[in-house]
Amino acid sequence: VAEPPSTPTAVDTMSPCERLWKTGAWACLYLGFSMNLQVSSMDTIIAPVNEQAWGWTLYENSLVFAGMAMLSLLGAGVGMIAGGRGVRPLQIINVAVLLQCASSLLMAASLWRAMGAINMPLLYATCNISILYMPMSAG
Repeated sequence: VAEPPSTPTAVDTMSPCERLWKTGAWACLYLGFSMNLQVSSMDTIIAPVNEQAWGWTLYENSLVFAGMAMLSLLGAGVGMIAGGRGVRPLQIINVAVLLQCASSLLMAASLWRAMGAINMPLLYATCNISILYMPMSAG
């Protein structure tokens, strides 16, 4: 993945596939797809797992999602601060891709024996990492 070309004419002359590959836009598409998949997975998994593991009701599960919203705000702030301090957008995206891959693998490991024995601390750690890096990558 490389920084996008600095001259608009170089980008304008590329074919769509060439532009996707050479500008690193494929990483943004990958992140968008994988983040949406991961968020919908968390939305589907968290409430039933909490209910089974801890007997949580709608109120406690709502607090979990409120906490994730706060982490999302924190992630957006981290991304904006990093961008303001001169971190290149491509570096932020690369970090987000690495965090996404790691958190997806760890989340899968935490759910390996679901519903019998779920590693709840690992599941929550990976969910929180995911929620943190998603808006950070857009910052």
